[in-house]
Amino acid sequence: MVICAYDERRWPVLEQAVTETVDQLRIGDEVVVVIDHNPALLARARDAWVALPGVQVLPNGGGRGLSGGRNTGIEHSSAPVVAFLDDDAIPRAGWLDALGARFAELSVAAVGGAVQPRWEAGAPPRWFPDEFGWVVGCDYRGLPGDGAPIRNPIGANMAIARDAFDAAGGFSERLGRTGELPTGCEETELGIRIRAELPGRVVLRDTAAVVDHLVPVARGKLRYFVRRCWNEGRSKAALSALVGSGAALASERGHALRLVTEAPARYLRQAASGDLSGLARAGSCLLGLVVTGAGYLSARARRVASVTGGDPETAEPAADPFTPIPLVDLDLTSRDAPESQPLGEVQVLVRAHGWPLGQTRVRFDSAPREFSDWRSAVAAADPELAASAERARGAAAPLPASSETVSVVICTLGRNPLLADTVRAVLDQRGPMDELLVIDNDPGSGGVTGLLAGISDPRLRIVDEPRRGASHARNAGARQAGGTLLAFTDDDAVPDPDWTLHLTAALTAHPGIGCATGLVLPAGFESADQLRFEEYGGFAKGYATTYWAPADGPAIEAALTSCARAAGSPTDAIPGRRGAAFPYTAGEFGSGVVALRAQTFAELGGFDPALGPGTPTHAGEDLDLCRRVYLSGAAVAYHPAAIVRHHHRADDAQLREQIFGYGVGLTAALAKLLLTQPRHLVGFAARIPAAAHMLFASDSKKNAALPSDFPAELLRAERIGMLLGPLRYLRSRGGLR
Repeated sequence: MVICAYDERRWPVLEQAVTETVDQLRIGDEVVVVIDHNPALLARARDAWVALPGVQVLPNGGGRGLSGGRNTGIEHSSAPVVAFLDDDAIPRAGWLDALGARFAELSVAAVGGAVQPRWEAGAPPRWFPDEFGWVVGCDYRGLPGDGAPIRNPIGANMAIARDAFDAAGGFSERLGRTGELPTGCEETELGIRIRAELPGRVVLRDTAAVVDHLVPVARGKLRYFVRRCWNEGRSKAALSALVGSGAALASERGHALRLVTEAPARYLRQAASGDLSGLARAGSCLLGLVVTGAGYLSARARRVASVTGGDPETAEPAADPFTPIPLVDLDLTSRDAPESQPLGEVQVLVRAHGWPLGQTRVRFDSAPREFSDWRSAVAAADPELAASAERARGAAAPLPASSETVSVVICTLGRNPLLADTVRAVLDQRGPMDELLVIDNDPGSGGVTGLLAGISDPRLRIVDEPRRGASHARNAGARQAGGTLLAFTDDDAVPDPDWTLHLTAALTAHPGIGCATGLVLPAGFESADQLRFEEYGGFAKGYATTYWAPADGPAIEAALTSCARAAGSPTDAIPGRRGAAFPYTAGEFGSGVVALRAQTFAELGGFDPALGPGTPTHAGEDLDLCRRVYLSGAAVAYHPAAIVRHHHRADDAQLREQIFGYGVGLTAALAKLLLTQPRHLVGFAARIPAAAHMLFASDSKKNAALPSDFPAELLRAERIGMLLGPLRYLRSRGGLR
């Protein structure tokens, strides 16, 4: 028997473990106690046990950590079977006999016994799910039954035939726990090697060989749970690098599927039966899965970067120079040619009677001079889009006058030179715009004042908000605003002249509408990475006025249809698409540009300061606000006549950071909902399988639309962000206290 120890604070349990083990020794058995680089503990252990027959006390002769200690024990033992016990595990009566009996079968290479938790607090926390017993080094729901083959045993209680070590070698010192760092996977890696070197041999589970594993109070805390999951993910990444992800994750994939589907459903049924702590266990299942996956992807990403960074053999070949692609508006019912006469590729926003119908890409080898040149190019590139413009009937009509006053809020750090263009475009609105508040989120820099020095308008006010974060800044603007309607846009999004006219028309079309969003188009493509963002999905949510209404759907549809028809729409308003995780992820509503009644904004508490740019969550504040509107019982409207032109990130690093941030923001906002309103856990859990398919399946609507050469690293960045989102939200929320 090999028992490895490193911490004097565990002495009482270590002493009991050694005593119980010695009591079970048979003729020829031996105990090797290995002390991991702790001279004081080594001296104490030698004083206590060196005189006992059959007991050796040795220092770890390998590298610091559990793997080095176990290899030292193997080297200094001679029995044909080597059993391993943790220094905080106490064997029950019959433990050693049960392990030994399995090796009577010559096909057995290793045995894993049962590891039962002995909670120092007397019981597990009520939020702790059975499926995560491995977090505290114990058995967990989902393990095979007695006598079943397993990939690897739990290290606290296992036995391995010496000839298996002779064939496969010892424990890898690149893996395994070191001191208090809760990593692992060394048993998994060894089990995979044994099966590869001895294909006719098996690793079995034996539930009669039982040890009680002490679980200190500290390991029953959520903080330890998260830390252990994170490090398990990182360990799995290291294991994958050694043996490949197929072997490393073979068992984990099935367990993860159960965590996504079966486990939350079971705990939610418990909650429905009166055990409300089932809600917490369901949430802990999802949290543990997300954090473990985040640790895995984080370590994999870092490993890939360390392997490929700076190596000319693995560097990407230089891309061909990118030719900028302008975005040009073309109304096929006006018969007026655009003023520009571009050459090469052009992105065209096709309109009819002023209404945006869609976009298409055309190419001009010679400068287009007549309207017919443009119409022919569009018809050749997208015949259906051109035909829809020809079929369009009617024209835009004046919208009814409104008594509402409008305040526009822009938050900025004063670093984006586009701020001045955005401010001018807002001040030049043809619709209602009573005041513009530019919120300086870095007032000490003087950047905002410098960028806006040449603009003078009594409706323009600069408001300082030194607390960093877009949500803080927008909330500060709302507090200072005098308008009954609030419209928010960004410092890199330039609105069209009728933006406020159409956005506020949609918001006020019916009293049941709580917020309105608009169409966000690219300002053009100055780089390939800006084009990549549109391929990723961009911001646009379609070209029909759309609504999501918990109630009063027909009345809201009729009101928005009148609004859309007045703006030139060839179609009526339509109910909005409800995606796999609707309304919990809220991505269907549109993002970035939103308008609300000031009273509604105040009642909802504004933007969440724990979400959005300038916080660890990067984004998600707009999704969260629209979702809160919808869950409060009000409708959300999307009106594509309200257009802003967004300047996308211009280079690869910025684009990767942006997509990573959107992934973080998405799941951070979701984590907020589930933590603050756990009643939604039941509804969300039911949508998890469909949401997982949408995110990860190659044939999902989201992924099937991507071009075949879309960079895989961008999708990885998004998914890593999604996995990190809940942790980032907790960190951001904690920073506000």
